[in-house]
Amino acid sequence: MKNIILVIISSFLVSCATVPGDSDFIPENRHQAIEHIIKISPDWFKKPLTSESAIYATATAVSKDYQMSIKKATLYAKVELADKISGNILAEDTTMSMEKYVGEKLTTASEIESNARNVVNMEIQDYKVSEVLTIPEGNLYRTFILIKKPLDKAVDDSTSIYDYEE
Repeated sequence: MKNIILVIISSFLVSCATVPGDSDFIPENRHQAIEHIIKISPDWFKKPLTSESAIYATATAVSKDYQMSIKKATLYAKVELADKISGNILAEDTTMSMEKYVGEKLTTASEIESNARNVVNMEIQDYKVSEVLTIPEGNLYRTFILIKKPLDKAVDDSTSIYDYEE
């Protein structure tokens, strides 16, 4: 009988513990944080929309300030959108060789570093914020955002929540 009561109490305590995906879950390590982000991210973020009449971009950002998390996510989405429209890759390789004598013995070392970065130089205008979701994560805010840029200005999106013409 004591074992049954112990199992019931243990089950109750385990079911009350916060798990990744719960709004009050605070991750203890990076693995839990990633699992939590995957579980809370909306479907439109996990699999962005595709269309022949528009280009979509999603992003997420986290900040201690609610508005800053939205601004950061918007900026990251605009960068992704610009990359989809006209992204260029800049590659740079650096090689360093060093030789020195220690006593009478020659010691050599070489290091090669390769960097590639995306260079986007364009204005993003006439985009629409289609979806925004901000979720508290402990003392932080995580914002997911979906933006849309119509390929034809005549396209009207009545589901858009914000229109931007910068």
